[in-house]
Amino acid sequence: MANGKDLTGGFAKGDIAQATPADGTQVVESRYEDGKVKERSQIRNGKLEGETQSFSPDGRPLRSAHLREGVLDGEVRIYDDAGQLAQKSQYAAGVLDGRTLLYSEGQPIAMLHYRQGVQEGEFISYGETGEAAARMTYLRGKPHGEALYYDPNGKLVRRAQYALGALEGEAIEYDSKGKVLERAPYRNGKLDGERKRFHANGKLKETALFKEGKPAGPVREYDEAGNPKAAAGAGAQPWQSRMSAFLEKLVKG
Repeated sequence: MANGKDLTGGFAKGDIAQATPADGTQVVESRYEDGKVKERSQIRNGKLEGETQSFSPDGRPLRSAHLREGVLDGEVRIYDDAGQLAQKSQYAAGVLDGRTLLYSEGQPIAMLHYRQGVQEGEFISYGETGEAAARMTYLRGKPHGEALYYDPNGKLVRRAQYALGALEGEAIEYDSKGKVLERAPYRNGKLDGERKRFHANGKLKETALFKEGKPAGPVREYDEAGNPKAAAGAGAQPWQSRMSAFLEKLVKG
């Protein structure tokens, strides 16, 4: 998609053109060899104006877009190979501006917002059941503020804070019953401070010190009664940490 570019040359002039006397707009179509419509556009004063549509050889929609004086301005729809909606976006003066919805097999998988071509505002990703998998806010194209992550049943499993794309402050992970599993401090996107993990009964399970993302001391472990065990290495991340790291990578692209 072009940003602010005259798209007139991007579509074939076709072999059918019909003038509309009221405003001088030409409806222009190009066709496949079997006569089916390939592209249908409107041209006014030599520039694309209004809705432009393109179709596959078997008649499936490929794309529809609204243009003003040759640039994208309004709703743009893109379809997948099965003819199902894959993306629906809003443009203003040639750049993304407003809500964008992404789909897979006809089901929504993400909702984004843009302002003058930059992602800004609410972001939501959806799981297979249609429930939210992650919610956060973007500022100047980066996650900023509180981010919430959910399991397939809609239960909150992680709460974190971002500062222009970098984790900042305490990130908390929960089990399916809402009990805290981990509290981890971040600074400039890296673990920094004492990370704490907990047993299902709420008792302290583990503590570990980090400095700028690196272990800065021994891992101290505790049994379910809260009694300390022998010191050990840094240990592996719980499954919630691995899942949230995957989601963070996804939303950052």
